Amino acid sequence: MCTVTHLRRGRNLGLLVECALLAGGEELATTQIELNPSGRVALFIDQLFPAVDTSVFTGSLLCRTKSGSFSAIAFELGRNPGEFTTLPVAAPIDSVVPDN
Repeated sequence: MCTVTHLRRGRNLGLLVECALLAGGEELATTQIELNPSGRVALFIDQLFPAVDTSVFTGSLLCRTKSGSFSAIAFELGRNPGEFTTLPVAAPIDSVVPDN
């Protein structure tokens, strides 16, 4: 399988996005992506983290920024034709606000 991540910045300012590859509660690797104003980037997960063997990876990709906002989409592509799905994008647990 192959995971594709697409990040997009819609404002007039650039943005630095920090991404971490997580598995089993451990951070395996980190990287930074600079998004230009109104910019976008699409990368395979092995392009984001070339030092990690992602061919059989099971875990999470966490992307965040210290200021500003961006949109993200993740796709999972199977090994056979027609195997394709989008993956859910969720807020990290520490940023979820309770419904009180």
